[in-house]
Amino acid sequence: MSQIKDKKYYIYVPLLCFFSGYINILTVNYLGFTISHFSGSLTVISEFFLKKDINLKIFQLLILIIIFLLGAIFVSFLGEEETEKNIKNYGKGMASFGVIIILIELLMGFHKEMLYLLTFSMGFQNGMAIKFKDYAIRTTHMTGNLTELGTHIGKLLKGKKGVLKHIILNILEIILFVFGGIIAAYFSMYYKEFSIIIYSALYILFGIVINIF
Repeated sequence: MSQIKDKKYYIYVPLLCFFSGYINILTVNYLGFTISHFSGSLTVISEFFLKKDINLKIFQLLILIIIFLLGAIFVSFLGEEETEKNIKNYGKGMASFGVIIILIELLMGFHKEMLYLLTFSMGFQNGMAIKFKDYAIRTTHMTGNLTELGTHIGKLLKGKKGVLKHIILNILEIILFVFGGIIAAYFSMYYKEFSIIIYSALYILFGIVINIF
């Protein structure tokens, strides 16, 4: 697991959640799929199988799940024993995704094939081996963060020391995820043609920053 300084956690991790909240709104609004988490998708698949209603959407969901998994597999190959190299490799990967997304958007527009690349990037992001005070960090879905927030609040109420840092980080993750969604919804309504470009540019910038610093 990659260990980075505490102060950077409070910047890096919430910003990763911001990207997840942002892109999830775009894919839901434009393409009709969530890509940052798949609990709901697996539930839908179960329901369709029960009803014996096998259709194109089922296959699309299965493909997205596999692609998300492949993104997580891919990021594991970038891991190094030296933690600083880990973070830098993740930054290079994010910047590369951002460049590819911009190129596809400029050449072909925001179409369904883009969905697969974005899903792969979310699998990559969620698979980043980042650890904060012995807790694994996942940044593309908030269910785990809500659970951790609740358990850490419980520990704080019991008088356990050292959990306030976790609570602050969990709250920042949730707030930035929601904020990312709000920003994406705003751009979707008023600047639709630039919404994915803005996301990609910020993704590139973030990747460069964590690679350098």
